[in-house]
Amino acid sequence: MLRWILMGLILCSHLLVGQSYLPMLDERAEWHLTWCDVSCKTEVYYTDGDTLDSGYRYKVLNGFHYISRSFWLREDIASQKVWLSLPIDAKRQEFLLYDFSLQVGDSITMWNPISPFPQNGGIYVLDSIVSRVLLNGNFHRFFYFSATAGIAFPEQPIWVEGIGSLSLINAPGGTPTWLKHGQLSCYYKVSGAVYENLDTIASCSLRYLGGEGVESLEQIVVLQDPYNINSIRIQGLASGAYELSLYSIEGKLAQKPWRHEQRAGSMDLTLESWPAGLYVLRVLDLRSQGYYSFRIRLK
Repeated sequence: MLRWILMGLILCSHLLVGQSYLPMLDERAEWHLTWCDVSCKTEVYYTDGDTLDSGYRYKVLNGFHYISRSFWLREDIASQKVWLSLPIDAKRQEFLLYDFSLQVGDSITMWNPISPFPQNGGIYVLDSIVSRVLLNGNFHRFFYFSATAGIAFPEQPIWVEGIGSLSLINAPGGTPTWLKHGQLSCYYKVSGAVYENLDTIASCSLRYLGGEGVESLEQIVVLQDPYNINSIRIQGLASGAYELSLYSIEGKLAQKPWRHEQRAGSMDLTLESWPAGLYVLRVLDLRSQGYYSFRIRLK
């Protein structure tokens, strides 16, 4: 009997070792990030189309802090690496976010560009790799890191093969936590649900991969006054409550979201108090959770 048990364990270990790499960007994907203060809130971001730059094909991020569509991801399956490209100081820069070819004991510099964590998070060591079966029936490797000596404020990063950080996607060196900066609660691909953590939420539900959230506000028309471009009219709104957010073109929140009760018709805004430059204004329908975002130039 013991002989058969040992043979079974050996077979399982070979299956795990021999399992092919599970890509992150082979399908459209959707991440749900949840954080809690007095209550819990979940924001969603997702891949939304492709773009080419410097000979590489990237997936464009949209939603949450990425509504500027200037955060691009690319993946090399052979090397099991994922990079992020984004505009910094008027030119695009690329950062290595993930290297899923790492072995226990290897080290890597954690880059967290345009995130709540230090951009150069310092050098971390891979402590362990644990394989777990997720909702799609596949074994995904979980990577657990620890900080090296000299890092003033060490984090506890966790990566998941095929998903990315359990913190923000562009913060591989961040600690996933319900407090402060959030933790991944749900993850989908077009083929179905992959991951969920229901510690603080009741359930997961797909929001954008099916298109409902994006399409619900397609009727909106945005006009800027040609004589005063800081005056904006948003037409085509239904009656209801909306949340407006202003972001820099790099995806940083420039203004705390504000709520607006709207009757059917037009909404007029005057944005006089912000510095000149390009911004992204997002209008979120609080009932349907659909949103519309558009670029504006302020003077």
